[in-house]
Amino acid sequence: MTAIARDYMDGYLLFELTGHNSGDEELDMAVSDYMAAIIDSLTFTE
Repeated sequence: MTAIARDYMDGYLLFELTGHNSGDEELDMAVSDYMAAIIDSLTFTE
């Protein structure tokens, strides 16, 4: 289980992720990269 937090205004936005490795390292890395891209693409407007 992993928690990822991003600052948001006067608080934060928290993602709690429960991981499962498939045993295929190439596939696991691809999924991890997609999740990182989604979280990094978030933008906040005031």
